[in-house]
Amino acid sequence: MGTVALGLQDLDQVLRALAGCRADFGPMLTSFEVMWRDFVDFVARGLGVGRDPFDGACGYVVLLELSCYDRQPARDEARIMDALEALSDSLGTPHVVVAKSLSEAAELWRMRDASGEAARHLGAYLSFDVSIPTGELQACLPRIYAGLDAIDPALRRLTYGHLGDGNVHLLVGCEGPAAEHVEHLVYHEVMRCGGSISAEHGIGLEKNRVFQSLYPAAELDAMRRIKLAFDPGAMLGRDRVFGLSRPPSSTRPAPELP
Repeated sequence: MGTVALGLQDLDQVLRALAGCRADFGPMLTSFEVMWRDFVDFVARGLGVGRDPFDGACGYVVLLELSCYDRQPARDEARIMDALEALSDSLGTPHVVVAKSLSEAAELWRMRDASGEAARHLGAYLSFDVSIPTGELQACLPRIYAGLDAIDPALRRLTYGHLGDGNVHLLVGCEGPAAEHVEHLVYHEVMRCGGSISAEHGIGLEKNRVFQSLYPAAELDAMRRIKLAFDPGAMLGRDRVFGLSRPPSSTRPAPELP
């Protein structure tokens, strides 16, 4: 089937669309990518990369990727088109674009795929890869945006993500003292709503300081013990998160021979 773009007005409509797509398409739904208006305007209008399929009429652009599993693809496609029509009616949006070719699908994806280019054009920036429970998005994100405005109304922010797993990417153009305030704000609001400071890219070196400061010592110790249970030799990602040093070779257990 391929790629479908939905134009939606608010986050409530986006979450209703996600629930409807899961119910109607099941495993055929392989992507649910959301681009906020700030991201769409910056990429499509500011950078001239890709094209807003709804010409600014919608607050959010959602990209669906749908895969057919039936041995008769035409039957799947007919069912998908019926479901899309019903979804459009239930959401009250006429803004639906179905890519009719690979080139049309690629054009729709160009905006979303330009996130790296968008980041480079922000100059100095912070990149957040966080996970927010979908039920908390409508409360958490406005608090973050209000906090950013309080730090500096001129801060540019770009928001996008794959909401199927609660993953939100937030790029904020900032540097110097403002960057410290922005980092503190975003991570504390995410933790406050039961989210995670790392949705898909891990902790590593970049987030280690804030990771160590946000979690209680008992939880960090439990994580350290779990890490050692699976990696007793501390060979994987050594010293990146927990500062575990690999034991001397004389103390490591010898490998069992088959």
